[in-house]
Amino acid sequence: MDPWIKVNVDAAQLGAKASLALIARDHRGEVTGVWGQCQSINSPLQAEAVALQWAVEIAIREKWQLVMIESDAKAHT
Repeated sequence: MDPWIKVNVDAAQLGAKASLALIARDHRGEVTGVWGQCQSINSPLQAEAVALQWAVEIAIREKWQLVMIESDAKAHT
């Protein structure tokens, strides 16, 4: 079986600021990296999208071949 990386992304917004967090685990469930940052963001949906884009950028930088990115974003109607 080829090794893969799963990246969980999350974002929390308060006013015009959002906290973004990523955690990467390998195919055995062992943590391989943790990242966090704050950004100026307009909406919760935008915050989740920025976090997903950031996860892709990290996957490219780390040269991961098999990657699964998971978010818990929910649409509120």
